[in-house]
Amino acid sequence: MFILQFLRYAGLLFVALLGLPLGVLIASTAKDEVFLYRRYFHPLQNALLVLFFLVLLFTIPLYISIIFFFLALLFLYITWQRLSYTLSEIVLFSILFVLFSLHIDSLFFGTIVIFAFTFVTGLIFFVTHTKSPEKKFVSVRHHKHSSKDLSILEMIRVLSKRYCCAYFFSLATFVLAYFFAYLFF
Repeated sequence: MFILQFLRYAGLLFVALLGLPLGVLIASTAKDEVFLYRRYFHPLQNALLVLFFLVLLFTIPLYISIIFFFLALLFLYITWQRLSYTLSEIVLFSILFVLFSLHIDSLFFGTIVIFAFTFVTGLIFFVTHTKSPEKKFVSVRHHKHSSKDLSILEMIRVLSKRYCCAYFFSLATFVLAYFFAYLFF
């Protein structure tokens, strides 16, 4: 029973976090459009964050949802300056994804919302680490930002480390949660 639940959880977590590299790869093929609509990415990301907690609120008991919502806010507050923004979000979602495993419908909805969120995060990561295609000349004032210009392979290398970290962290959290549930219930 545990093996099947673990495999289902691992597969859905893989799909949920797959949005991050897909967002970077799709953004690299449509650079002009990504830079044109970049101002909409953060509001979309915030809307998906609200949708994530609404799905959590309506599928998991209220007291558990509220406790984990405040723990998530505390985690983001503590790690905001220490970790990169992308990594702290992914670790947060990989921890909260364990909650979705309590209910099968919420697990599928959570997978979809987290996939969309990580996809937008991949787009934001691409925009912040590449130069805009319309700016041919770099002024002296903006020259310090040119070091952030990463190639696609470097982006994938950086994101793969973050992806693997979040993936294995979430799997370890699932195993621990299942172990404690087995001990106490």
